[in-house]
Amino acid sequence: MSLNIITDFENNIAILRLQGDLIVSEVEKLRNEFREVMEKNIHKIILDFSDIEFIDSSGIGLMVEILKSVKKFDDGQLKLINLNKQVKDILKQIQLYSIFEIYDSEDEAIESLQ
Repeated sequence: MSLNIITDFENNIAILRLQGDLIVSEVEKLRNEFREVMEKNIHKIILDFSDIEFIDSSGIGLMVEILKSVKKFDDGQLKLINLNKQVKDILKQIQLYSIFEIYDSEDEAIESLQ
């Protein structure tokens, strides 16, 4: 399934709602959307995984790339929300779960960014 991204903005926070598969053939879509957000000088990012069906190593690599990019800014933060069991398990298996700030809801993530 292809990747669709809906981006919303709230109080200088970008919420990227991901739908579909975050896989090698689709990561460029997210990379481009992330660049567009950064060009608007928005460095607080929430990635919403509610509708992600599958993720591969390219998708995880891009998540790390985004995290490194936002951390270059004093106000830069990346939050992940609504991860399904498969994504959580993969991040735990490859020992990346602890490098991300993960929240169960959008409200919690937004509150952490205020």
